[in-house]
Amino acid sequence: MADVTQTAANFRINASGSRKKEVQAGETVTPGMPLYENADGKYYKSAATSATLAASKGVCKDYGDADDYVDIVQQGELDMGGTLVLGEIYLVSSTAGGIMPSGDLTTGEFGHILGMASAAGNLKLINQSTTEFLTGSIARA
Repeated sequence: MADVTQTAANFRINASGSRKKEVQAGETVTPGMPLYENADGKYYKSAATSATLAASKGVCKDYGDADDYVDIVQQGELDMGGTLVLGEIYLVSSTAGGIMPSGDLTTGEFGHILGMASAAGNLKLINQSTTEFLTGSIARA
C-alpha cells in the first residue's frame, strides 16, 4: 500500500467533542498532517524516521507557514479528505507529514498510531506512541 492521498481542502473535524490546541508551526503545514513538538517549542511534520519525529502531538487543522499559529486536533473524529479502509489502523508515515496504514510499517521505522478508520474517510484519533523500535511487533506505551 502507500500513504493516504489527502485533499487538504476537504479535511474536517467531525465530532463536537474534539480537543484542539493552538501551536506555532516551525515550517509550512497543511490540514491533515500529523505534527510533533520540537525542542524549540514549535511544531513540525511528523515522520516515522526517528522516535522524536514520530511522536505526533496531533493532526494539523489549518494551513500555516513557519512561525504561524495553527490548531492541532488531539482528540476526536476527523474527515481526513482521503480514502481510508474501515477498521484499519493508521500511523505516522516515514514521509514527513504523511499517514500510512499500519501494514506499511517496516524495520527501521518508529511506529506512532494516529487512529483507526471509523468510516471510508474518517479517522478516530487514538494518538498512541509505541515504546520501542520495531522488532517484529508494535508495543503500546
